Amino acid sequence: MLSFGRYILSAGLASLADFAVVQSLLLIDIFHNQALFGATVVLGALVGMNVNFWVSRNFVFKPDERRTRDQMRSFFLVSLTTLVLRLIVAYSLVWLLSLPLFA
Repeated sequence: MLSFGRYILSAGLASLADFAVVQSLLLIDIFHNQALFGATVVLGALVGMNVNFWVSRNFVFKPDERRTRDQMRSFFLVSLTTLVLRLIVAYSLVWLLSLPLFA
């Protein structure tokens, strides 16, 4: 049960880092155009993935004999699949919330 709590904590810290980066960048007007909005989501996700990797590696999972670089590669390849889904959801929400119904 302790590992699950640590896992939730690592995911929460990663989400907080991701949210902070995205919200900070969205305060800058240049990131409000459609192309850079995607870049903002990607940057936030990369920061969140990085935080999640290091916290999980040090506090959640048992030590792994593989080199850190190999562990990181595996972790990021799995995490990148969620990044594609996040971009789809983000652009869908922007489109949905720009409809006259929500204006």
